[in-house]
Amino acid sequence: MKAYKEVLLEMRTIKRDEFLNWFRQIGGIEGDDGFFEGPSWKAYIGETSKVKLGAMDFPVVYVRILVEEEQFEDFMKAFRLRFLRAGG
Repeated sequence: MKAYKEVLLEMRTIKRDEFLNWFRQIGGIEGDDGFFEGPSWKAYIGETSKVKLGAMDFPVVYVRILVEEEQFEDFMKAFRLRFLRAGG
């Protein structure tokens, strides 16, 4: 049995569709709404909610990712690079 590492991320200002598209692009097989599975990883992209900062509303999406331990660092590096935004 393979060991997995798990991370739960609260992602702000990024639309849910961007996550869905990225997991499709990297070869994820789509299951039930928001669930993806790849050769060494699984992911769930939650529904969008909103957070109010001052007078502005921003989208918030929770992303749960499980990756085989030996692939975890590389996978998360690619994920973070793809969703890197100025100022954060």
